[in-house]
Order: sequence, then structure tokens, then C-alpha cells
Amino acid sequence: MIFKFLYFILNLNKSDKEKAMTEKKRIISIMTGLDPDKKQQDILSEIFRVVNSYKHRFFKQSLVNPSLTEKDFRHEDNRLDRRWSRSVEEDVVGMKDSIQSNRKNYLADKKDRLVSLNKTIQKISHKYHNALTFPENFSQQLPGLLKTLRFHYRKKALLEQSIRKLNYDLQNHRFSICFGSKKLFSKQFNPCVTHSDWQRQWQESRYHSFRLTGAKDETCGNANAQLHFVKNNCYSLKLRIPLVLEKQYGKYLAIDNIHFPEKTQSFMQNIILANNDKSSTARQPLTISVSKIKGKYRLTIQCTPEKVDVVTTDTFGVVGMDMNADNITVADIDRNGKIQETKIFRFNLNGKSTGQRENIIIEAINKAVDFAQSKGKDLIYEDLDFSQKKQQLYKSENKDYNRMLSSFSYLKMKTQLLSRAYKCGVRISKVNPAYTSLTGRLLHSKRYGLSVHEAAAYAIARKYYEIKEIIKKIITLNVKGKTFMFTVPEKILKSESRSQYRLLQKWFKNLWLSQSTWKLCSSHVNPSG
Repeated sequence: MIFKFLYFILNLNKSDKEKAMTEKKRIISIMTGLDPDKKQQDILSEIFRVVNSYKHRFFKQSLVNPSLTEKDFRHEDNRLDRRWSRSVEEDVVGMKDSIQSNRKNYLADKKDRLVSLNKTIQKISHKYHNALTFPENFSQQLPGLLKTLRFHYRKKALLEQSIRKLNYDLQNHRFSICFGSKKLFSKQFNPCVTHSDWQRQWQESRYHSFRLTGAKDETCGNANAQLHFVKNNCYSLKLRIPLVLEKQYGKYLAIDNIHFPEKTQSFMQNIILANNDKSSTARQPLTISVSKIKGKYRLTIQCTPEKVDVVTTDTFGVVGMDMNADNITVADIDRNGKIQETKIFRFNLNGKSTGQRENIIIEAINKAVDFAQSKGKDLIYEDLDFSQKKQQLYKSENKDYNRMLSSFSYLKMKTQLLSRAYKCGVRISKVNPAYTSLTGRLLHSKRYGLSVHEAAAYAIARKYYEIKEIIKKIITLNVKGKTFMFTVPEKILKSESRSQYRLLQKWFKNLWLSQSTWKLCSSHVNPSG
């Protein structure tokens, strides 16, 4: 009993340390409109042009000299001061990191498609050779098969060329960005569009925004873009004009009558008043962006939200959550891994617009987080890389599943989960998703009378406590109201824990593909599987 208690305490300390290490600083964005007059619009247009041309030139020079810093570049091009230049450097570094990250996803997707294409070519080649061997029976199919085979070989060559280019660019950190978009650049060659109209659109697309990074010790949290409280939900923005434009427009540009949405009024007032007070301990950096989209000016502020007290714990259990394309399932367990309650929040994203899908996802996520809050337990979810799952879309023969998966945005679910949990004071943790669906289906579904998704959520919750799953010799499955029993091969039962789940998954996959040979089990009969 003492050893169990000590093990319990050690596990609690371990989980607390892991949470402290994985907690990241949360950032939120608040957007509102700007209403500058004609003169202010002209000044903003000039600032857009100077800052973005500086960024384009800095990006180009960074390709020639990868070790180039904003300080070195500022000595060559002194149009911007240090704070402006620092923000431009952060933008360029962010773009490069984003491109490299997307390249890895594209590369994995193309390699996966190449494997599938090779299998298709192999099948068509086999048919073609059979047709050559027996021309009297397949003479009419030969031209079509040859045409299809040539098409797939051309497709393979293009795919291999694309993979080689991606690999080369990824390894050598080669970047190419068309500021303003390639689509708009090609539009200048459209005979239906006049050059003056295209040039206006091109300038608006290339020079339409800027971003200023703040610091905690700067005036108002951002020395170059200072927000001041005037009166009830009325603020002014004091914008530092770049050095090159000072002689023409002065040192500062003041824009008044800025109002924030009703939900964020008190929050923004507290932040801005705290930043204006030099003695305040609640000061924080503000990153401020100004953009012009479709003729309307927007102000975006990135800041740290108010700290919310955590109202959940993992001392007496946790709530596991399984996110799927048509439902979100939660399972409540105690500290020993015993199931207490399950809930399924179903939804349908098929045929819905982007806005409708977002609202449906938000509603389902909110219900799952509220469930964990009502139980007073931490919420555990699986750390999925959904981009890999989407790469398998074309492999499935189930069109309805493909349609659901294509409309299912795991990233939107994850973003809403983090936001809602933070607001409600629900602590969340993630676990490795490996084999959670498999162990849930095979080990817990029939035993506790759970659906596949409920069993997966249960397995996710148990994985948080690192509870070892024991694979039994006899596995019972309930498929479409019918019960089947199978004997797990001795090779799997005797294998090491690292390879046991991998062998079990492979065995179950082959078993699932041979459903037509399954036999219904009687009360104590175990049919061969």
C-alpha cells in the first residue's frame, strides 16, 4: 500500500513538471476598424510602400547572404529605424519558416502519391502484358491500355521531378516569393485588363500592410505604435513615421476615434491603461498591425490575455477526448483508470460552408470543455498530425468518408479547444495518439459496451496515466450488432511491448479485410479468425 502511494505521488510530480515544461505563453488577436481621413490615408499609403519595399529588399539580400541581420542591412538601407527594421526581420524569418514547414508536408504528400502511382502503373502494365499475350481476346483494349500507361508514366516523371526540386530547396534553404501573388502578376498579360488597372491592383496587393513588434519596457508596450485611452471605449493611435518620410510628414501620425468590439472593451482598457502607467506590474508588449483590405483599414493588436485560474485537476481522474470528422467523444475516468461516464457530441460538416463548419465545431468543442469543467478534471486529447491523415484521402474507397474528412479541420478544432479551455480554466494535456483507436476497439469496446469512439476516448484518458494495456488471448468484436470472437496469435502475445501493438495492428488490419470469412460465434465457441 505504501509503495502504491509513493508511486502515485511520484506520478503527480512528474505530470506537474511536464505541464510546467509544456506550458506556452498564449497570444490572442483583437481586430477593429480604422477611419483615417484623406490626408492620413495618403500618409499610410506611403508608409505601406516604404516598409514593404524595405522588406522585399531585405528578403532578396537575405537569399544572397543567409547570415544577414537587420542591423547589418540597416547600415546599407537607412530608411527605417531599429524598431521598424526589427519587425521587418521577424516578418521575413516567419515567412521562411512557414515555407520550410509547408515543404515538408508537400514532400510527404508527393512521396505517398508516388507509391500509389507505382502500384497503379504495375496493375495497368500487368493488364497490358496479358493483352499482348492473348491478342485474340484483348485486341480492342490494347490502344486504351497503352494510352493510359503512357499517361501515368508522364505523371510519374513530373511527380519525381517535383520531389527532387522540393528536396533540393528544403535542404539548401532556397526560397522564392512573389510579393503580390503569382496569379496577379500573370494578370498583366490578360488582354482584357488594361495596364493601368493591373498596376493599381498590383501596387495595392504588394503594399497593403505593416506590422510593428512591441516590447514590455517600451512606451505603451510599443514605442512606434502607441495606443492611448481617451474616454469611454475611445482610443487614439500615435504612429511613428519612418525616418525617410519624417521631413515630408513629420515625426508622428495620430489617428483618433478608435473603438473596440463590445466583448473586448474592458479587457483592452485595462491593458492600455496598465501600459500607460510606467509603475504598473501588468505592463505587456503589444504587436500592432495596420492593413488595408478591399479599401477598408484594419487595426490588429496581439497581446497576452488575462490570466484565468485553473479549476481542474488530475488528482482524481481525467477526461479523455477523441476528435473525429463527425463527432467529438469524451470519456471520464478515475485515477485508477476505471470508466465513469461517456458523452458523444455529434455533428455533420458535409455540405456546409466554411462559416457553418466553424460554428458547428465551436459548439461541439465548447460542450466537451464544459463537460470537463463540470467534472473538475483535466482534459486529455491526442496530438494528431492531421496533414498526414489528409494525405491518405485518395486511398480510401469510401466516398462519404472522404467527403467528411476533407471538410474536417483538425487545426480549427485544436485552436478552438485551446481557446475555450483557457477561458474556462480547464487544464489540457496531449498524449501520443499511437494505437489508441486500436486498443480502444479491441480491448475496451465490447467489455464496457462502448462505441468505437467512446473506447478511443477511454484509451486516450488511460494513456495519460501510462496504464499498461493487457492484450488477452481471446478478443471479442461487436460489428453491426453481431458478435465475433478471435484468437490472438501467440507471436503477438509473446512479443516485446514495443513491437506488440505494431504486430497487433497488422494482424487486425488483415483480419478486417477478410470480413467475408468471419463466422458468428455461439455462446462459448471461438471461431477461427
